[in-house]
Amino acid sequence: MCSNFPSQHVDSQALPEQQMSVKITKTEKFESSTDPALPSSKKHETPRLDSNCFVATLMYRTKTSHQVRSSCNIDCSVSHASDFDLASSACPDNGLYISSVCLTSFLNMISSALENEGSSILDYSHKFLDKPAYPLVVEFALHLSHDHGDRNLSNLRRHDLVHQFERDWNLDIIIQRETVFRRYPRLVCFDMDSTLIEEEVIDLLAASIGVEAEVSAITKKAMNGEIDFFASLTSRAKLLEGVEEKVFTELRNVITPTQGVRDLIKALKRLGVRTAVFSGGFLPVVSWLAQELGIDYAYANILSVSNHRLTGELEGDVVDAKRKRDLLYEIAEKEGIAINQTVAVGDGANDLMMLEAAGLGIAWNAKPIVQEQANAKLNGDSLLDLLYFFGFAVEEINSLIS
Repeated sequence: MCSNFPSQHVDSQALPEQQMSVKITKTEKFESSTDPALPSSKKHETPRLDSNCFVATLMYRTKTSHQVRSSCNIDCSVSHASDFDLASSACPDNGLYISSVCLTSFLNMISSALENEGSSILDYSHKFLDKPAYPLVVEFALHLSHDHGDRNLSNLRRHDLVHQFERDWNLDIIIQRETVFRRYPRLVCFDMDSTLIEEEVIDLLAASIGVEAEVSAITKKAMNGEIDFFASLTSRAKLLEGVEEKVFTELRNVITPTQGVRDLIKALKRLGVRTAVFSGGFLPVVSWLAQELGIDYAYANILSVSNHRLTGELEGDVVDAKRKRDLLYEIAEKEGIAINQTVAVGDGANDLMMLEAAGLGIAWNAKPIVQEQANAKLNGDSLLDLLYFFGFAVEEINSLIS
């Protein structure tokens, strides 16, 4: 049996037949609170590492190119399934939240997906991680009849039904194995450009020295597969020949840390988690940002300097996709951290090897190809939302950052 979540118990018998078709074999029931807006106070049991228990976190996409058939009930008079009843107060101003209809539909969908994998749901529970009345984050615990190992988990994450449900309901669904390691990661590694910061530093550099057209041409060739990462990096480095090294200091004033990143690093440090940033950019900016945010490790490409001017040449190992993956392994080994207690966050193809190697790889507002291949994705406004993946409720998150 998987661990008991402090949650509302969702009884299939209490759901109207037209809304509920999940095949459930009743076993031991999850504890529930008498008030659906309040979680149970029952203590967590330590999950068995070999348990057939998955956790699915449903997160409403606050950043998306379109909002169609959202997860909300625009008409607040919609009759909800009994165990998914939400508060009767007025809808949020934007009318967007994860509705009870969405939750019931999710159970139907995930049951069908599991059936295709030769498994079924024995029992399940859910809890609202942010606001019970109009939630944007809901966590399900799913106790399965059969677990076919990592293949089962990988197939479920990439199942067509899951992807279609995400598109239809404007959600990100993050599926993980429920183990003690999920809630307690020990190393989190980040990309920098468009992840820890909003900008791409190479674009800022190009604008500051007037070589936007040249950088754009290199980027286009790289995107078209005409040149690889190393060739694009060395070409960009050449454009910096003769530029004063103080240009990196001047960039600090125009770099914007991603929303929530300062609080996220603060929370991770309070939890004793080690942090790292690996960037295909240049070390002066990356090391400054790491110091500014309190990140433990910083790795990036080193530009040669002569008489306080950049030579346009690179020194040392290039931080490419393979190097990022290797750095994750090296730091984990140095710190005595198991790989399944590592997390990686990035947005580009250069991050994919790192995302695949980590215990949990998260594509942050990423390019489509990265979102398709990563085992988790987050399309939102705040990196602080990462803490929901570990099972923390909003009250716990607020305590960590206060």
